[in-house]
Amino acid sequence: MKLWDADLRDIVRRWRKRPPVVLELRRDGYCLVRVHHGEAELILAEDIDPLSSRYRELLLESLRHSVQSHGLAGSLAATYLFREDYNLQVVDAPKVPAAEMLAALRWQLADLLDFPVQEAVLDAIPVPDTEGRQIFAVAVRASVVQERIDLLRGVGLQPFYVGIIDLALRDLCWLLPEEAGG
Repeated sequence: MKLWDADLRDIVRRWRKRPPVVLELRRDGYCLVRVHHGEAELILAEDIDPLSSRYRELLLESLRHSVQSHGLAGSLAATYLFREDYNLQVVDAPKVPAAEMLAALRWQLADLLDFPVQEAVLDAIPVPDTEGRQIFAVAVRASVVQERIDLLRGVGLQPFYVGIIDLALRDLCWLLPEEAGG
């Protein structure tokens, strides 16, 4: 799920100067990974007691420290939502021009969500082998996406992507160079 339309050339140019960082937020801590020279490099995996009354504070404190101590301040960062934070459904693709897809999806999903569709950020992903007849419709509360953006910014990172865990492996592979042999 793309946050905004960024200039891809600008992002690639910035990646050459400073590799992107991926934050995997877990219920019991987090993991930071950097994609550097074609390899995913584990920077840090940190556990935080999920039952602590100070969990959020401890998470932010630890993340800020990790970003600073590993020289990551200002790095572009991606993160992925928890599975329970979004709704993913296979639906028939609306028969509309691509530019109108998300507006048509908004109407199609209105009765299927457990929150008002006006509060949703939507995305559509083609279902393989259906020749465009079906799509994966993704809906998440805008406030959940904004919370992740605020978290990344609050620890000194520059958010460029908030995705869904169902597509994490695919998305991370896009950051790696293509092998000559496939």
